[in-house]
Amino acid sequence: MKRINVLLSALLVMIVAALPTFAQNQKTKVTYMTWGSGVEAQQWEERLARIEAANPDLEIEYLVVADRAEYSDRLLSMIAGGVPPDVFRIGLSEYRPFVRNGYVKDITHYVESDSLITANLLPQEIERSMVDGRYYGLGDFWPYMMLFYNVDDLNSAGVAPPSVDATEAWT
Repeated sequence: MKRINVLLSALLVMIVAALPTFAQNQKTKVTYMTWGSGVEAQQWEERLARIEAANPDLEIEYLVVADRAEYSDRLLSMIAGGVPPDVFRIGLSEYRPFVRNGYVKDITHYVESDSLITANLLPQEIERSMVDGRYYGLGDFWPYMMLFYNVDDLNSAGVAPPSVDATEAWT
C-alpha cells in the first residue's frame, strides 16, 4: 500500500507540474498517456480515478495505447504536432533523449518539496531519474532481475550452483 501511495504521490506531482495557471473555480483538465491493456490499463484507470476523487477540481483525460511500439509513435507524433499530453510514461531508454530534446519539464522543485516522495525514493531511482542534478520525471517501478535454476539439473551436469552472495555469483 505504501508503494501505491508513493506512486500516486509521484504521479500527482507530475500532474501538478504540468498544470498551467487557471482561473479560480474552473476545473483543470490534464491529459495522461500511457501504454498497456487489460488489467494494467484498468489499474491505471483506477489510480487516476483516485487522484480525481482526492482533487475534485481536477479532470484527467486518460489516453491509453495497447501496443508499446504504436504508443511511442503516437507520443512522438503528438509532441511533433505541438499537442503533447501533459503527463506521459516513457521507457528508461527514452528518458534522457526526451530531457535533451526539451520534451519534458524540470520538476525538481515539486519532487523535493514533497516529503512522501523524498522519504521513499530508492537510491537507484534517484540515480536513474536525475539528469545533471535535476528531476524531469520519476520511475513508476524498479525492475528486479532474477534467475531461477534447477539445482538437481546443475549438479547432474557437474555445474556448481551460483553463490547467494552477489559478489561471488556467476559473472
